[in-house]
Amino acid sequence: MSILTDQRGQWTKAARVFLAAGLPLLAMACSVDVMDGAGPLVPKPNLQGTVMRAGGAASDIEVELSNPDSTAVTARVYSNWEGLYEFFDVAAGAWEVKVSGGDEGDFDSISLLLDLPTADTLFTIASVDIFAHGALPLTPPDSSTQAIPNPFSPLRFAWELPTTTASWARVQLYDLEGQRVWNSEKNLVSEANWNGIGNEGDYAGEIIPAGDYYWRVKIHFPDGTEAKLSPNQLRFE
Repeated sequence: MSILTDQRGQWTKAARVFLAAGLPLLAMACSVDVMDGAGPLVPKPNLQGTVMRAGGAASDIEVELSNPDSTAVTARVYSNWEGLYEFFDVAAGAWEVKVSGGDEGDFDSISLLLDLPTADTLFTIASVDIFAHGALPLTPPDSSTQAIPNPFSPLRFAWELPTTTASWARVQLYDLEGQRVWNSEKNLVSEANWNGIGNEGDYAGEIIPAGDYYWRVKIHFPDGTEAKLSPNQLRFE
């Protein structure tokens, strides 16, 4: 038999006395830890922003904070039901915020650079719209095989621009290790031709070898944000 109930499952007198004596102690244990009229310190964010999707709040969207000179992620959070995300104890200085799309029709990611003037006050980032507004890669199609282009037979890249105002767009080609192979010019266009000669890193001035690559489109907006479309795989033979 329990020390708190009898055989019929009813509270015993001893149990009632125990509970009556213990309730004040439980109340004290559950109350706010007050000292000199002030409660416990609650951490407050000093960097926050919101993620939208075509005019509505976008929840459960991954947001990363990193040093723009490093690939290491300093912090990772997710937007709440209001689209709000918050970072705590961010030091003053230069930072990059990357918002990753979660639904079909979103940008793959949107990045923005900011200079946090101080760590002592809350800094609010302008709202980011993760919806791609019709922007998408067109050709070459994903997982297609192409002949290695040359100056006489270039490869045409094409894509749809967003219906919102953009500043410029460019194609970026990478090898499977993530090394950039080629960049097109920064222009507000929806296509670019490539002669098969790289202009980045070890590929600069060289005709690319056969193999697997991927390409994507980066779009720059007047507010300084840069969006990337989802990458397309590409094989050259």
